[in-house]
Amino acid sequence: MQCDSGLRSALCFGQPSLGGTPLCELVQEYIDYCRPVARRELDFFARQPFARAIEYAALCLDSSGGRSSHQWRRSQSTLQEARDVLLRQSRQLMCCGSFSELHALIDRLVAHIPDLGPLYSYDAAFNIGANLGLAADAVYLHCGSREGARALGLPFRQSTLQKSSLPAALRKLAMHEVEDFLCIFKSRLNASIA
Repeated sequence: MQCDSGLRSALCFGQPSLGGTPLCELVQEYIDYCRPVARRELDFFARQPFARAIEYAALCLDSSGGRSSHQWRRSQSTLQEARDVLLRQSRQLMCCGSFSELHALIDRLVAHIPDLGPLYSYDAAFNIGANLGLAADAVYLHCGSREGARALGLPFRQSTLQKSSLPAALRKLAMHEVEDFLCIFKSRLNASIA
């Protein structure tokens, strides 16, 4: 994939070359191939009745009804317990006014359930947030996204990154897309070249 010269000069000048691939080209690859799939999933959750969105999010199901690859190791009983907790608190979830508030609430509600951690809380908040019209206001770091941030030399020990701390090429993505990008492309990013 090639960046045109205008895009290269606007987004890639001074950016690290990642194993021979400029960051802007990886971002464009995300936009071309990953964004459409992610948008279909977001649209699916946005169109569901609220209780069904909670159930699918809590059980880590995608629009096809299959288990999300992020959560394949979770036991069905663990996910069912999380579903029951989140459904019981649906009014609280519905009253959240921001993504960060929703994320924090889900994190607290499922904290007592063994084997659920930051990635689960983010994924559930992301999908339920799609139904509520709440988008991530920062890049949430956990598992793969943290690895990607580290590879780019970003402050990966923080729980979130603000848009202002991102390389210019990543700023053209929404915050949830940056999280997705960092996770998907983590093995192709290399800060040592920066």
